[in-house]
Amino acid sequence: NLKCDSCGYEWNISLTRSQELPHCSQCDTKNDAITELSSISLIDELSGLAGKGNSELSFISTDTEEGSQLMEGFGGLAAILRYPVM
Repeated sequence: NLKCDSCGYEWNISLTRSQELPHCSQCDTKNDAITELSSISLIDELSGLAGKGNSELSFISTDTEEGSQLMEGFGGLAAILRYPVM
Protein backbone atom coordinates (compact mmCIF):
# COMPACT_ATOMS: atom_id res chain seq x y z
CA ASN A 1 0.00 0.00 0.00
CA LEU A 2 1.55 3.31 -1.11
CA LYS A 3 0.68 6.94 -0.43
CA CYS A 4 1.70 10.12 -2.23
CA ASP A 5 2.89 12.71 0.29
CA SER A 6 2.02 15.54 -2.12
CA CYS A 7 -1.62 14.82 -2.99
CA GLY A 8 -2.55 12.10 -0.46
CA TYR A 9 -3.53 9.53 -3.09
CA GLU A 10 -3.26 5.90 -1.88
CA TRP A 11 -3.00 2.78 -4.04
CA ASN A 12 -1.95 -0.87 -3.98
CA ILE A 13 0.76 -2.25 -6.23
CA SER A 14 2.86 -5.40 -6.45
CA LEU A 15 6.61 -4.79 -6.61
CA THR A 16 9.72 -6.87 -6.22
CA ARG A 17 12.33 -5.74 -3.72
CA SER A 18 14.61 -4.54 -6.52
CA GLN A 19 11.99 -2.29 -8.15
CA GLU A 20 11.85 1.40 -7.30
CA LEU A 21 8.67 2.99 -5.98
CA PRO A 22 6.62 4.42 -8.88
CA HIS A 23 5.62 8.02 -9.49
CA CYS A 24 2.15 9.04 -8.29
CA SER A 25 -0.40 8.35 -11.03
CA GLN A 26 -2.61 11.24 -9.88
CA CYS A 27 -0.15 14.14 -9.64
CA ASP A 28 3.01 12.60 -11.20
CA THR A 29 5.09 13.38 -8.11
CA LYS A 30 8.48 11.66 -8.17
CA ASN A 31 9.04 8.49 -6.17
CA ASP A 32 10.96 10.27 -3.38
CA ALA A 33 7.59 11.68 -2.19
CA ILE A 34 5.94 8.23 -2.10
CA THR A 35 5.58 6.49 1.27
CA GLU A 36 5.17 2.75 1.69
CA LEU A 37 2.32 2.30 4.19
CA SER A 38 2.38 -1.48 4.32
CA SER A 39 3.89 -4.47 2.58
CA ILE A 40 3.30 -8.20 2.53
CA SER A 41 5.54 -11.01 1.32
CA LEU A 42 4.42 -13.25 -1.52
CA ILE A 43 4.31 -16.25 0.83
CA ASP A 44 2.05 -14.40 3.29
CA GLU A 45 -0.20 -13.22 0.47
CA LEU A 46 -0.54 -16.73 -0.98
CA SER A 47 -1.21 -18.15 2.48
CA GLY A 48 -3.97 -15.61 3.04
CA LEU A 49 -5.57 -16.32 -0.32
CA ALA A 50 -5.40 -20.07 0.28
CA GLY A 51 -7.10 -19.64 3.65
CA LYS A 52 -9.90 -17.52 2.17
CA GLY A 53 -10.47 -20.11 -0.55
CA ASN A 54 -10.54 -23.01 1.92
CA SER A 55 -7.42 -24.38 0.20
CA GLU A 56 -4.21 -25.92 1.40
CA LEU A 57 -0.78 -24.47 0.74
CA SER A 58 2.27 -26.75 0.76
CA PHE A 59 5.95 -25.98 0.42
CA ILE A 60 8.26 -28.50 -1.22
CA SER A 61 11.99 -28.17 -0.69
CA THR A 62 14.29 -28.18 -3.69
CA ASP A 63 16.48 -30.53 -1.63
CA THR A 64 14.08 -33.33 -2.62
CA GLU A 65 13.80 -34.94 -6.05
CA GLU A 66 10.20 -33.76 -6.39
CA GLY A 67 11.12 -30.20 -5.44
CA SER A 68 13.99 -30.14 -7.93
CA GLN A 69 11.69 -31.32 -10.72
CA LEU A 70 9.07 -28.75 -9.74
CA MET A 71 11.65 -25.98 -9.86
CA GLU A 72 13.02 -27.07 -13.24
CA GLY A 73 9.67 -27.79 -14.88
CA PHE A 74 7.47 -24.99 -13.52
CA GLY A 75 9.84 -22.40 -12.11
CA GLY A 76 8.96 -23.44 -8.58
CA LEU A 77 5.26 -22.54 -8.53
CA ALA A 78 2.50 -25.05 -9.22
CA ALA A 79 -1.06 -25.86 -8.21
CA ILE A 80 -3.28 -28.89 -8.04
CA LEU A 81 -6.78 -27.75 -8.93
CA ARG A 82 -10.09 -29.27 -7.93
CA TYR A 83 -11.76 -28.41 -11.20
CA PRO A 84 -10.40 -28.46 -14.76
CA VAL A 85 -9.21 -25.15 -16.19
CA MET A 86 -11.02 -24.30 -19.43
